[in-house]
Amino acid sequence: MKQTFILAAFLCLSVQLTFSQTYSSGTLEGEWQFLRSKDEYVKVETNNITIFKKNASGNWEPLNENSNRKKSMILGSKNASVSVIESNSSLRGTTTHSINLFYISPFIAAAHDVFFINRIEQAKFPERSWSWGDSSLSTVGTEWDYMVPRIQKMFKLAGSMASTSKYIKLDTAFNTARYTVLRFTAKNLESTAQNFTLNPPGNEHAFSITDQDGKVYNLLGQYGFGGFNSYSYQPKGAVTFFVFFERIPDDTKRITVREGNCTEGCWNFYDVTLN
Repeated sequence: MKQTFILAAFLCLSVQLTFSQTYSSGTLEGEWQFLRSKDEYVKVETNNITIFKKNASGNWEPLNENSNRKKSMILGSKNASVSVIESNSSLRGTTTHSINLFYISPFIAAAHDVFFINRIEQAKFPERSWSWGDSSLSTVGTEWDYMVPRIQKMFKLAGSMASTSKYIKLDTAFNTARYTVLRFTAKNLESTAQNFTLNPPGNEHAFSITDQDGKVYNLLGQYGFGGFNSYSYQPKGAVTFFVFFERIPDDTKRITVREGNCTEGCWNFYDVTLN
């Protein structure tokens, strides 16, 4: 990536993030891990969806197969929905989750959960049981999260983390069953608009990972940047995005992330230690 100072802005951040690389092939089938919650994942099969959660012993159990839960689902190749109803005797009520899954690319999907906590049986006056806020007896809410193919290895970043640019930070690195993911945050620290560029796979300037043995792992895709292109960011504008690479081994100790054939404005990271 290279940054170029310009005097005029073209697109604001909120508009840029509506653009993304799209894929006509691929399906939701497989095991998808929530990014915010490492204790849950979803297994999508033909005409069946199972939500797994770690129990108190650290073992995975299928949530919607429990005796006090019911499920219903609609499954297409790129969209799925599962409803889970849980009875809670201690709260004398039920919690209903309607979870919608959306395929974005071979690398990433999204989940949207609309939930309703019904505690009307606790209310002395049922007509007063409903209100908004944390103290209400019955509540409704919504949450969303990204999903990636099930995470197999989370790396702890250490080492020099030396970067050739002050505009970008490497936040996270992890392995899924299929590929390696790096999450970056880029921020415009200048007083004028600035142009950021992400080069596509196969381009001579594209990102790559080199491990401690000199082996190179190529760029596969991205999500969140707005596609492989150049975008302008206003002062203090920022973007967080995921970059996907050929999978490095779980026991990799050190990597360097660099742009190919780059001589100016490069976003390179050297000697990143992975624990």
